[in-house]
Amino acid sequence: MNATAVADFFQFFRSYLSNPWQVSAIAPSGQSLARLMTQEIVPGTGPVIELGPGTGIFTRALLRRGIAERDLLLIEYGSDFVRLLQERFPRARVLWMDARQLAQYERFTAPASAVVSGLPLLSMSPRKVIAILTGAFRHMQEGG
Repeated sequence: MNATAVADFFQFFRSYLSNPWQVSAIAPSGQSLARLMTQEIVPGTGPVIELGPGTGIFTRALLRRGIAERDLLLIEYGSDFVRLLQERFPRARVLWMDARQLAQYERFTAPASAVVSGLPLLSMSPRKVIAILTGAFRHMQEGG
């Protein structure tokens, strides 16, 4: 495990301890899951929205797939993670907001070609999940 991965683990774990209902996992997702979650995303078809990027493991996988950093819209609720994402991905657009509010906003970029989510949807209420999905589909291009 490299130094960044160790630091990410401790950052994530601290966030979990301070607010377990918000973070909902004790460690960040791994690279294998990130590759799996992003394998069908094609570069050059439009912006990509990432919900709950945390420490940025899926974000890095998107960049490895050829998505331009400027084409990433990262929606994060945890203020500590927002600062970390802004430092790591300065050309991405990082918004500090609850993903369930996404439907209330006009498009931030061109319609998204894909939405990637690191959110623990199974641990959320159906009402919150529907709000998140409604917002995600509202900001996605046809066929996304």
